[in-house]
Amino acid sequence: MKTEPREEWLNIPNALTALRILLTFAFLALYIWGLYVPAIIVFVTAASTDMVDGWLARKLNRITKLGKILDPIADKLMIVSALVALTLHGWCPWWLLITIAVKELLMLVGGLVMLTRGIVIPAIMIGKIATVMFIAAIVLTFFHEYTQPFDLYAQGAVCVISVAALAVYARKAYYLWKAR
Repeated sequence: MKTEPREEWLNIPNALTALRILLTFAFLALYIWGLYVPAIIVFVTAASTDMVDGWLARKLNRITKLGKILDPIADKLMIVSALVALTLHGWCPWWLLITIAVKELLMLVGGLVMLTRGIVIPAIMIGKIATVMFIAAIVLTFFHEYTQPFDLYAQGAVCVISVAALAVYARKAYYLWKAR
């Protein structure tokens, strides 16, 4: 009987993803405590791990099932947490937070349903673009007093792209589901 090789889930890219999750909670705590500059630094650090972990996973050939699942969860947690903080601060409209939170919840539930069939949908370009644009819009919004109304325009534009990404993922999920 032939066995599958054991997947090494403990690696640098997955550790960076786990660090992003921890940094997201640190960001929230700092932001809630009114320590905005340290919070921004922690958020930017967390966001940078998103770019580095994917690059390292491909470069070191350390792409794992755990990483494919944990990385998008970390992204969603980081972005929604920042939007919650900015909304509570009055710098992000409630409708945008609700739209993105519902979109991310749909993506999460859809991904879990797909996982029950053994299907993991990898990140696609529009999703990556939306994430990078959201990070940029969030950082811009941290400086709302100096960047308004452009930060609000950026939030709206990235919201549209993010919802478009949901449609692309849903289409891809539909065809992968149908093929099984």
